[in-house]
Amino acid sequence: MTTSPAPTVPRGLVDFAGTTIVGVDEVRCRLDELAGHRVALVGDPRLVARLVGRLAGRATTVKVFQHDPVWVLPRLAGPAAELAGRMRTPVPRPIARWIDTALAERNLRHQVTDGWTRRQLTPSTAPTRANLVYSNRYYRALRRSDVQLVTWPIAGVVAAGIRTADGLEHHVDVIVAV
Repeated sequence: MTTSPAPTVPRGLVDFAGTTIVGVDEVRCRLDELAGHRVALVGDPRLVARLVGRLAGRATTVKVFQHDPVWVLPRLAGPAAELAGRMRTPVPRPIARWIDTALAERNLRHQVTDGWTRRQLTPSTAPTRANLVYSNRYYRALRRSDVQLVTWPIAGVVAAGIRTADGLEHHVDVIVAV
């Protein structure tokens, strides 16, 4: 059994007047409660990437607060997944990282056509276990009109939502911290 890292909870969360959901398991249990609400999604970028696809379409709006982008590879299934697993086994780590980088960059270029957004979603380091996620929903969710990517750092939490370092207050009903 694997455990998730401790959620990154924004400073000042006690000041928030809305609902707070902390932890991946809690989010999964309470997904239906998010229907019709404005949701802020903050925390570990790998967990955020896995959850945003589930929240998009349920909540009225989802604001994804991303402090560090992650590399995203498509989740393969069936024979393609088996073949990919067999191909990577004997490959030395530097070559595997180079392959992961090339595949992740191609996936990003293919799924995110806006150059500015693509730049915001490109990590500055090579793929590692800490910044690599397998998802078929992440980029698709970010393209939705009801999902917004916020890359400014979080300065704190206020009664109405989250204030970013640029001074903007993002009004939300629910803060999901994972």
